[in-house]
Amino acid sequence: MEKTLKLKPVMKKIKQGGTNLKHVAILQSILKHTSEVCIHQQNGASRNKVFVQKDGHLEAVFDANGVLVQDGINDGSYNYCHPAEGPLRHFSFDISPWIVWGQTRTDPTTVKSRIYAYMGDLEGGIRRALASMRIPGHIGHPIRNYIGHLNRRESATQYGMISATFVAGSEWVADIVPD
Repeated sequence: MEKTLKLKPVMKKIKQGGTNLKHVAILQSILKHTSEVCIHQQNGASRNKVFVQKDGHLEAVFDANGVLVQDGINDGSYNYCHPAEGPLRHFSFDISPWIVWGQTRTDPTTVKSRIYAYMGDLEGGIRRALASMRIPGHIGHPIRNYIGHLNRRESATQYGMISATFVAGSEWVADIVPD
């Protein structure tokens, strides 16, 4: 994958300390605030809901009828790295391979369509990262912090984001829908 993404010069620059730590911190904040909803709503599946296990590793995607999505395009997957606790590693080890190879061997989507879908999620991540910087004393993700404390089926809307629904007493929390 390193050759496919042409990462060798970037990796060399990082190893030699040639990266601006401020830029890395900004990128990390954006990725930490980036949900993964649009990438599970490709090919018109705009009503899919994404759930991520609290440990950040397992994902489940359900369609509008509550049926587990297993179409080889929008399926939930296993995350090697926690999206919020290690956003740069998550992007490197979970998102980048998906962009290059797709969800499954039979995934008919193109690299271009996967990048386009991820850009929808990334746009919301940028907005939420900027919003979090304007909140005095705020640490972390406003919606995730709120959702993590609820224990029954509800919806939460904050900072103009569409409701995120989650299941009571579960180890799963809903990923937020980009605004």
